[in-house]
Amino acid sequence: YGLNPVPLKKGGKIPIRPDWGSPINKEVDDYDFGEIGICTGAVSGGLEGIDFDLKYSDDPKKLWDEWRNRVPLDILKKLTVCSTVSGGYHALYRTSIMEGNKKLAKNKSGEVLIETRGEGGYLKCYPSKGYEVIYGSLDDIKTLSDTERAILMSTSLLFDETISKTKKFYSDKKEYKDPFPEYNNDPDIGIDLLVDHGWSIERESENWVELTRPGKSEGVSAGYNLEGNFLYVFTTSTDFETEKPYSNSAIYCV
Repeated sequence: YGLNPVPLKKGGKIPIRPDWGSPINKEVDDYDFGEIGICTGAVSGGLEGIDFDLKYSDDPKKLWDEWRNRVPLDILKKLTVCSTVSGGYHALYRTSIMEGNKKLAKNKSGEVLIETRGEGGYLKCYPSKGYEVIYGSLDDIKTLSDTERAILMSTSLLFDETISKTKKFYSDKKEYKDPFPEYNNDPDIGIDLLVDHGWSIERESENWVELTRPGKSEGVSAGYNLEGNFLYVFTTSTDFETEKPYSNSAIYCV
């Protein structure tokens, strides 16, 4: 299938082979392994996976369902999805962008809910006990465009419950100061500013207004957090810095 296997000890995730990240080919038969994983990254043809560790979510089903509902159907159909022994999921695809493992979303306690497995990583997989392929196939993992992959990344970042904690700006005395409290605490002001400058609203949820940047007709380029009243941009194709919170007054400045 073009996937580099990782021999694992039975009942765990520990590789038996010390240099598990290098190509193994038929040498896999030299190892007495009880379960199996696959390398992500270039050694498996550009394989990348999004790992959903839902045991740390207050409502695992809701998180998984909402994530799927936010991803365009044509991209969902390209994913190979596997269930894990802990009740989570792996969403697999191939990409030309080779990055290492990256944490995308955490719960309020800082435990990781969603992260990528990329260059230098691996995932335990079927036919290990408790792992099943529930959609797609391991022998036909599709390649996503850079834009399609970016949509998956931005969608996942919207589930990070720690983002709002990074909003505040402090003085030297570590005291929170907002010189424009009334202006910055009205989400309509920030959203209207963006719409007036060519942004469009893609969809709205309880905590986020998802936005498409000027020059694009669809796709999530940024999110406005209704709890923290700030903009969080995912794309590098705007004047905003990525993954940095912007208050209404900061949006106005840009």
